[in-house]
Amino acid sequence: MKQKDIEVVKLKRKKVRKSFVNRIGDFFRDKYNKYKQIPEKTRMVINIWSIIILIIIFIIIICNVNNNNLEKYTELEKEVSDAAMKYAEKNKLAGTTSQKVRIEMSALLDAKYLDVDKKTKDTCIGYALVYTNSEDETKAKSYIYCKGYSTEGFSFGQK
Repeated sequence: MKQKDIEVVKLKRKKVRKSFVNRIGDFFRDKYNKYKQIPEKTRMVINIWSIIILIIIFIIIICNVNNNNLEKYTELEKEVSDAAMKYAEKNKLAGTTSQKVRIEMSALLDAKYLDVDKKTKDTCIGYALVYTNSEDETKAKSYIYCKGYSTEGFSFGQK
């Protein structure tokens, strides 16, 4: 294409964009003018309900973000429990119903039974308690402590 043709195409695109933006502006100006014609008390009720709806939407968004984080931590707890079970089986560590074997998350990482990303490795600590239940089944319960989350019952000391 020639330079002149390119400039003509650019000019047409610019006009189309300007026209589109003007139509959007006209649309909102028209809606605002119609809104201004509504009686003042009715506008106040509309404003209050709008604020309430926005607050509800904000709360829903916040709850969903927190649920996503909780799922991440729950998944990590499950991974630590599974890794502890494998580690205990391989190393013949078995707790009893009255005594539990504590396996640190760091030991699972060092022995390559657990693979987590660097951020989790740097911000979370944890352990799993391996025990045998009353049906002679070996079980593991994991406890983690991360920035912003802690498993209920987590203890920094030895159990």
